[in-house]
Amino acid sequence: MKKIYLIVLAATLILSGCSTLNLNSRASHVVVSSKRPPLGCRFIGHVVGDQLYDLKNQTTKLGGNYVQLVSSSKHQLGKAYVCVPSKIGKIRL
Repeated sequence: MKKIYLIVLAATLILSGCSTLNLNSRASHVVVSSKRPPLGCRFIGHVVGDQLYDLKNQTTKLGGNYVQLVSSSKHQLGKAYVCVPSKIGKIRL
């Protein structure tokens, strides 16, 4: 009985670590890149978080659609921009 309890507990902990990320619907369209933003983009603020989805969510709250990744040590740090969507469509890390 103790083995079954431990297996169920381990499975619960593993599955809870695979839960869905809290990415808002607009944040799925935010581009994250280590490259500078295209010409014409407007800087709107700094964003910081534990995961990339934190940066995306914060960028949408500021009204942006592009994050330039500045640092990715313990915490993710980026610069949020508003860009013309057609200029950022193919840019990736």
